[in-house]
Amino acid sequence: MTGGTAEVAKLLAGSTATPGALATMSTMLDEYTKSSGILLDARDQLKAAADRLSSQIARMEDRLALRRLALQQEFTAADAAMARLKNQSGSIASLGSGL
Repeated sequence: MTGGTAEVAKLLAGSTATPGALATMSTMLDEYTKSSGILLDARDQLKAAADRLSSQIARMEDRLALRRLALQQEFTAADAAMARLKNQSGSIASLGSGL
């Protein structure tokens, strides 16, 4: 900065012998964004992780649906058993009152 605007321009744009800060940044950005660059690799890894999580969620939902069905069947069976017991209790009570 003490050398004036020419020094700042040389720092940013560079010269024929050495690239400036902007050229260096451009080269770095090219490395990050090219087809096998860091950003695309990171995006692909995140997409693969999201796909794995979606598969795990789908499998867990399937297991939960099966478990819910089993619990509903158990509840229905228990409810039917309770109704039978109540009916038998009424029958036993009527037998006792008939004696």
